[in-house]
Amino acid sequence: MDDLPEPTPLDTSTDGFQITDEGTAGWAVSTRRHAETRMQHRDAIAGQQIARLLAEIDEVTAWLDKANTKDVETVNRMTRFLTDYLIRTVDEHPKTRSVLVPGAKLVFKPGSKKLEAPDPDQFIAWAKANGHEQYLRRKPAPPQPAPEVAKDEFKKRITDGTYQVADDGTVFDGMGSGEVIPGVRLVTGDDQFIVEMGDAPEVAA
Repeated sequence: MDDLPEPTPLDTSTDGFQITDEGTAGWAVSTRRHAETRMQHRDAIAGQQIARLLAEIDEVTAWLDKANTKDVETVNRMTRFLTDYLIRTVDEHPKTRSVLVPGAKLVFKPGSKKLEAPDPDQFIAWAKANGHEQYLRRKPAPPQPAPEVAKDEFKKRITDGTYQVADDGTVFDGMGSGEVIPGVRLVTGDDQFIVEMGDAPEVAA
């Protein structure tokens, strides 16, 4: 692995060892070169082994993808069937949140409602003008706290019916003047239809 003979080992374990002349300096260089050569040789062997293993992994992965193709299609198709069944059940019985079927549980999670404030300044101005300071919150920030939209507090008033929401998310005073509340809107997330599979029987490898 080197065209130089293996240098004669010297005891460098003591704290007092020092290179004192060209002879010991040359010994240190040769010793380092031999160590680096051995490391490079091991790196080359490891690289060959890694390349072989990666090729085997690619081969196994390709086999697995091909072998699973039909079953993946089956899983996706059965999931669609079960989801369609759950959707129809929820449409017929709106209060339904889950359906137990043999071996699985079909779960419906309605999209969560979130109050957004795309133009908080408009809402803040409206709240101040109408004496609704309870819909504002202030964080300590000297010299003067700046008001922010208290989304949770205002959303409570939507929940209790004080304010209503149009199909496009616009919030308005449906119990009074019909005034549109500026600067905020209620956004509903996507409904989730989930198939939770139960414990399957063990399959022999």
